[in-house]
Order: sequence, then structure tokens, then C-alpha cells
Amino acid sequence: MLEPLPITLAGTTLGIIGHGTLGKQVATLARAFGMQTLIAEHSGARSLRAGRTAFEEVLARSQVLVILCPLNPSTRNLIGAAELARMRPDALLINCARGGIVDEAALAGALLRGELGGAGVDVLSQEPPTQGNPLLDLALPNLILTPHMAFASVQSIETLAERLIGNLEAFVAGQPRHLVTVA
Repeated sequence: MLEPLPITLAGTTLGIIGHGTLGKQVATLARAFGMQTLIAEHSGARSLRAGRTAFEEVLARSQVLVILCPLNPSTRNLIGAAELARMRPDALLINCARGGIVDEAALAGALLRGELGGAGVDVLSQEPPTQGNPLLDLALPNLILTPHMAFASVQSIETLAERLIGNLEAFVAGQPRHLVTVA
């Protein structure tokens, strides 16, 4: 017999850390499922931008917290023991951004102590992971680890290949596109 799912999406609160292209799309999908969405302001920000919620409030209110921000000096270990302790004990944490944003030892400890409802992690601080990563050896029913491949559908791989070919052709033609600038 199948067990009932522990939560339904409609009526739950989704916190989003990182409101770029992906964060905006996730918010749109969440609203379509009837979820309330909270967009986190930067941690430690003194004022709130329009449509943003204080970082600490997002941690405290979210039943599902999804991390979609870039890894940089201000986001490294953004979610550590203190932030996990602010979260609801039934909350789900999902990191599809970059390893290093979530302190893996703190996450493992929170899961082992039952202080967090569960986690889905598609990225680790070191990839490929090395022996000794605190999440790798956990055999918990509320932890899902994937090898940095959450995007890997047939269609997304085809799109990625088409974009790569298009970028190379544009570069050879002297018209580079999709340039990344480093500040």
C-alpha cells in the first residue's frame, strides 16, 4: 500500500533564496500549485526591496526552502547551523544552486537530530565528492542526493548542445554572445 504524501503543495509556503531567472520561474510554478512564495532579501540587508521578505523571516516561515543563488563570498556557508535552527522542524531544504552555500556538516547534523524535515541536494561543496563528505554516508529516508544533474532531461541536454554550437558559431563569426563578465 502506498503511503500518503506528507504535505500537499497548495497552501504551503515556499521560500526562495536567489531570484534570478530560475528563481522567478520557480516562483511562477509554485504559485500555479497554490503555494505562497516568499522571496528572500539578502542576508543582513538593512532594508527590504519591493516584493522581498527578510532573510530570517523566510527561514522561519518556509515549509520548503529552495536555494537558487550564485556562490560568491557573501553566499558561501549562507545556510549553516544557525540558519538551519531558525527553520521549521518539518521544513524541506532544496539546494539546486551551488555546493558551498549550505554547510554540509551542519545540514547532516540537523537531519540526524531530526531538526529538519528533509533535504534535496543536487550540488556538493566538492564535485565529484570525496570520501568524508558528511552527507554521502547518511542513509536517511528524508535526504535525496543527486550528482549535480537536476537539469539533465533529454530536452535540456539538447538545448544545452544547441546553445553551445550556436555560441561557437557566433564566436567564429566574430559576434560572441552569452558573454560572462567577471566583476
